[in-house]
Amino acid sequence: SPDQYNNDNLGSYYSFDRLNAHFAVLNTNDIEKDGTLSLVQLQWIREDMEASHAKWKIVIMDTAVFGGEAENTALADQMRALADSLSIDVLLQGGGKAYYRSHLLHDGQFDPSVDTLIKTIGGKVYRSLVLNGTQALAAGTAGTVFAQAKENKDLYKAVFSQVAPEYTAITVYENDIVFDVYAVGENGARGLVESFALTKQGEKVLFGDVDLDGAVTASDARLALRYAVGLESLQPVQKLAADVDRDRVISAADARAILRAAVYLEKISPEYLEYYKTDLEEIKF
Repeated sequence: SPDQYNNDNLGSYYSFDRLNAHFAVLNTNDIEKDGTLSLVQLQWIREDMEASHAKWKIVIMDTAVFGGEAENTALADQMRALADSLSIDVLLQGGGKAYYRSHLLHDGQFDPSVDTLIKTIGGKVYRSLVLNGTQALAAGTAGTVFAQAKENKDLYKAVFSQVAPEYTAITVYENDIVFDVYAVGENGARGLVESFALTKQGEKVLFGDVDLDGAVTASDARLALRYAVGLESLQPVQKLAADVDRDRVISAADARAILRAAVYLEKISPEYLEYYKTDLEEIKF
């Protein structure tokens, strides 16, 4: 992170990338009088997350705003807003002395009605939540000072009071993140507390459907041709639909293929393209 965003007296905040994941670490010592992130830090996290094209965006903080004593605070309200506006996938929180896994946070609200999948990831079978929002996790403490967990079915999917130190192993895959939570006994033996996963499912667009009305017609071919000669502008998802030969260039050849598909002289294969939000951010053609 740039030096201007670090205060030697209050500590640092920073970010890094690991494969397809972007991690941003906040500093909850650097705050305003009302307990929210300092204005400079707030500017930094917005710029940092918006600049990232990683598929997974993970934020780490040392205050459990969703799971613990900081639930009903200005910082919790601020993180609710940031989770949506910055498309944060996972919020990892320290400072809790019990285990709290939230419902997925979407549009400022925790939603218990989430689709689940049973799938094999990395050779193990997981119950995976289809990610549509932010997963907040306060995974307890690796120390020996525990607190009684507070039940709140509106906020939390899983809550456990600790009787032993705990740690969480997190593995990031292409379209999945898995969480294996362990407790460590006095003799060093570990026991599994819970396992779960998050899965990103892409959106689908019909190849050739440039106007996104659900059908491939001559109008789509016209749109593609006008864009190819610089007479039309297209949104990123429209560009994906128009690039039927997938050469990262929208040309008269694409328009011709779309027109032939519209009059049933040619079939575009594959019929659909699955894409993710990060794919749209990377489109340069």
